[in-house]
Amino acid sequence: MRIEVIVPQVGESIVEGLLAEWLQPDGAVVKREDPLFVLETDKVTLTVAAEHGGRLKILVAAGSTVKVGQAVAEVDTEAVAASAAAPEREA
Repeated sequence: MRIEVIVPQVGESIVEGLLAEWLQPDGAVVKREDPLFVLETDKVTLTVAAEHGGRLKILVAAGSTVKVGQAVAEVDTEAVAASAAAPEREA
């Protein structure tokens, strides 16, 4: 299942921020609570963590202005399960 990674609400009056930096590369396998990206607003800078484990697909580049509630990435929870279930090939 693909689960959207959204920009969290960080304060009542904050409606957008800067996706300053990705802490994981596109295609990385992440675990729940792994740090994903740094969000900067005029009032706070915070690290946003993964809510689910799986393969990360980045949708918005670092340096972009993003809105609260906007999807910036997806985590494919089935990709990890499928790769774990596949037998290893010998070379």
